[in-house]
Amino acid sequence: MGYTATQIVAIVACLVATAVGVALFARTVGGLVRVFRLGRPDPTRTGERGARTVTLIREFLGHTRMLRLHIVGISHWFVSCPSGCCSSAWSPPTVSSSTRGSRCP
Repeated sequence: MGYTATQIVAIVACLVATAVGVALFARTVGGLVRVFRLGRPDPTRTGERGARTVTLIREFLGHTRMLRLHIVGISHWFVSCPSGCCSSAWSPPTVSSSTRGSRCP
């Protein structure tokens, strides 16, 4: 079974894109590990748990820091809101081969 030129180009493009993505991911993880190894726990971060919790919730739900970068923040909302809606939407159960002949209630 031979491949056409279009199929070969598509396969090569997919493999190159995957290799670039894996390399960028590995570089980022390596950079994060280097940064984490530099530091040590901050003893001042254990106080004011209530205020820190409120800030965490506000930041998580409102993405306040991300919205400072207008294009990035707006783009993020256009991507994340539909993703959340789609992932929480009801999906009908799949019909397996063993129940194909039976009727659903």
